[in-house]
Amino acid sequence: NLSLFFAKHKTVVILCLVVIFIFGVLGFPYVASWQTKIMLDAGRLDDAQWWLTRYEWSGKSQAQAAFYRSTLASRRGDIQKADQWLKTAADLGYPKNEIKRSWGILRARVGDFAAIQNQWKELLEHPGADGESIYRGFIVFALATGLLDDAEKVVALWQAYAPQQAEPYRYAGLIYSLKNDWPEAIHAYEQGLSFASNDEDMIAGLAESYMKQLQFEKALLLWQKLHAIAPHSVQAVTSQADCHSKLGESGEGEKVLKKSYSLVEHDPQAMSILGRVYLEQGKVQDSIDAYEKSISLQPEDIAVKRDLLHAYRVAGTVGLMMSKILMVNDRRALKGAIDLGIAMQLTNISRDIV
Repeated sequence: NLSLFFAKHKTVVILCLVVIFIFGVLGFPYVASWQTKIMLDAGRLDDAQWWLTRYEWSGKSQAQAAFYRSTLASRRGDIQKADQWLKTAADLGYPKNEIKRSWGILRARVGDFAAIQNQWKELLEHPGADGESIYRGFIVFALATGLLDDAEKVVALWQAYAPQQAEPYRYAGLIYSLKNDWPEAIHAYEQGLSFASNDEDMIAGLAESYMKQLQFEKALLLWQKLHAIAPHSVQAVTSQADCHSKLGESGEGEKVLKKSYSLVEHDPQAMSILGRVYLEQGKVQDSIDAYEKSISLQPEDIAVKRDLLHAYRVAGTVGLMMSKILMVNDRRALKGAIDLGIAMQLTNISRDIV
């Protein structure tokens, strides 16, 4: 039947095949170009490269191919190559407005914000498929220049642009933290963690926000979670001990720091907190040693020096009390009385050891 049909309509069949061939040859470059753009916009970069290669084979437009190459390199983070392809596209006569826009996006990616200060409005109003790069670039620029309100507005645009993405909520939490708006920071970090539950930066940000709100129990659970995810995080260990101290659990804080001592021993904040938890337990000489180590690591920290002075006063209290009982009136003897108090503390420690 097929043979009879072909014999009867041979001319028509051949004509149809010729038409299909002609349209296929002529239309393929447009299909390849269209598919390349769709794949780039969808973030399917390997597929975009496959279609782009076919488009280049067609030889349809070298300028368009160079522009696609620039966009592909940009999305892959190869800014140098993206710049080179963009220059090639410009030299081949690609539309100047598209070149300018892509150039601005590349400058945002590398942090050259001064070069595009007059271009932000246009980029933000028409982000297209590059919204993520544009929004992130502007927020980094705004944070660096103290434009917190502007950064907050752009974060809201980003959240609407990509409602299921965690990153804009991470930036929102940071912005609210810088504005000391802790309830909003908590809300932003909690939303972000609903999309990326193990994001270390957001866990730390949420824990710090809870601490600012004096919600130390919630903060402690988060620091423990972060420590489980990132066992080598000095911040997680130190902040756990800090929370224990604030909750009146100095012994637990000491245990946390001692368990990870090799990790935190060169961190001045950790040594300062260790000094505090020792002092809260009456381990005065240990407290002094920890505070002195903290100061040796960060000599300019005035607060720790005040804490060390307080520890010395605690250590010398017994000696000063004895000087009053013995009716010592010469103020020059008070230093010796403080030394006596410290010596008695050391004697107590020695007795415990023996």
